[in-house]
Order: sequence, then structure tokens, then C-alpha cells
Amino acid sequence: MAVCFAWAWGDETAVQLVDMGWTLGNTSASYVAPNTTYQYIPPGAPSGHSIGVRRNATLVQPAAFRPATAQGSIQVVARLSPGSVPGNNYRLITVLDSVTNRGIYLTLSTGGGLNLYVDNVWKSASALAYDFQDWVTITLFYDMRATLWIGRVEANGAESNPAATDSRSAVASGSSVTQMIYGFVDNSLLATIYGMMVVRDTYAEAAPVGRYATIIQVDSDVGARTTGTWTPDTGSDSYARINENPLDTANYTEEASPSASDVLTCGFTANLTSKLGFTPGTIDAVACYTYSTGLNNTAKAGVGDGSSVTYGSTETIGSTTTSAGVIAETKPSGGAWAGTDSPEAVYTVVSV
Repeated sequence: MAVCFAWAWGDETAVQLVDMGWTLGNTSASYVAPNTTYQYIPPGAPSGHSIGVRRNATLVQPAAFRPATAQGSIQVVARLSPGSVPGNNYRLITVLDSVTNRGIYLTLSTGGGLNLYVDNVWKSASALAYDFQDWVTITLFYDMRATLWIGRVEANGAESNPAATDSRSAVASGSSVTQMIYGFVDNSLLATIYGMMVVRDTYAEAAPVGRYATIIQVDSDVGARTTGTWTPDTGSDSYARINENPLDTANYTEEASPSASDVLTCGFTANLTSKLGFTPGTIDAVACYTYSTGLNNTAKAGVGDGSSVTYGSTETIGSTTTSAGVIAETKPSGGAWAGTDSPEAVYTVVSV
């Protein structure tokens, strides 16, 4: 049981999101664009971004970070711009099986009620309506591994739509299931705002609320745990060229002649409490996502704690942007993460 995807949006454009592995129904900036007016961040945290989405625009989670089997949950924190109301029966979250073209999904009524569908069949409406003029945490739980599909919904940590089932002749697989979110406002503005998205790989796993996904910029090179010759496009510091938007092609660092086991490690000059601006009570995970190009080299992302590293899966790095990621729910050397820790972001060349 694990978190397999935890995402806070940066200043990347819709086109750059596609390069990062997302699938978008429309890459125009009038359909999907970064937003700074509404930020889902805790008090004291560094300023950041959310993502603004237009009516019926879709964002499909990167395939590399989807659950391995056809079960899990999708948790989003969403709101609307002032004066906007949900479109009648507009979708919020869908889990779609591409083989049957049927799914488990959630729609909204104009008053903010939640409607659950399992196998495209309506199952329930929430007893409460939710005010999307502020942030609302919505979690859709799904299990499509058997011929009896199951779905249920939580809003702000309480069950809004109880578990419901529907029979199918086909069993979904992890590779055939996609997870997507939508713009759900009945106008042409970027009025749907998403603050974060977390995907877990087990239907029965709890999805706690009151959590934040926050991007923290690395601010130091860790020479003691870096091997190979990494060259920034300008200046002498690799960390200075790795920013909130990793696909800003004007900023990069490279290993021009990579060798197997070359490693780039970047970190922080202060601990998490200092970087976040507050003392975190619970840290569910530390994630690292990397984006690189190569000549069919293989590489992997890692999260370090100064003495050990947790690695993600090895990915083939091709001539177009390739993502690699890892989520460390505990410290690599053991124990829970704490505000006194200083994680490290690690990129390792596995083979050339």
C-alpha cells in the first residue's frame, strides 16, 4: 500500500505538462494554465502555483506513476473562482477502463452535490452540498480488479457517497485504467482550480485530509554524493539550473559523456522546517521527479536522507523528455520523516 503519485503544480504550461507525461484534451493556455491567485499551501510555506482548468478540459495522470493494478484512490483539492458554480452533472474525477470504455466517476450538481457512478451507472447523490468557493478535498476510491466493480467517495475526510457496486463481464487491469480530472464550471474561463493531486494504489488505504503537496526548491549541490561531470548551461552550480519548472529548456545541467552509475545529487542548505516555514506535524512522503533526455540511456530518480537513498524504477531515457520518479514514505535509512531532516534529490545513470 502506498502513495504512487503526489503532485503540486508549478509554473509549467499545458504543453510542458504534456512533456512531463500528462495527457491533456487541449494544450491551449485558455484551457489549462498555471495560477497564482489561489494557492493550496500551509501558512508560512513558500508561495507556489495551482492549475486553472476550463470547462470540460481534461488532465490525465502520467502513465509512469499510475497504480500497478486496477484499484486505488484519487484525491484532489479543488475550488472555483469567485461567483462560479459547478456545471450540472459535469465530471470532476474519472477512472476509465480503456478496454470496455466504462468507468467509475464523480460528477457535481450545480449546488455542489456529489454524484457517484460505477460502471457508468448512477449509484448515489451525496446528502450534503459542498461550497467550492473555498478548497474542498475530494477522494474517489475505486476497485475494478474483479467483475464486481466498487466505488465510494469522501469529501473533506468524511464519507459522502457510500460504497456501491456494479457487475462487469470484464476485469480491468492496471495498464488499461487511466485517471483523469476535469474543469467543472459552466463557463469559458479557467475557473476550476486544482491545488494538489494524490493517487494511492490500494482501495482500502486511508486518504487523510489536511495534507499539502508543496514544491521545495533545491539550493545546494552535494558534491560528496555526486559522481561524473555534470555541467550547468551557465554558472557553476547544477542546483541553480534546476527550478520549479524542470522543462524550462533555458535552464539545465548535463552529463555530456555519461557513464553507468554517474550520479547528480542536490539538496538543501536547511532542514524541512526551515524550508517549509513551519514545523510539519506529519510528513506522509518525500517525492522526487526528474525529466531528462538521452540516447537510450537508462536512469532512475532517488530520494536521499544523507546516508541512504530510496530509488524509483529504472526508466529508458530517450531523445524526447522522459520522466522518472520516486516517493519515499519513510526515510531511506529508516524511520519517519521529520522537520529536522534535509532530504536530497538524486538522479542516477544506470546504463549507457
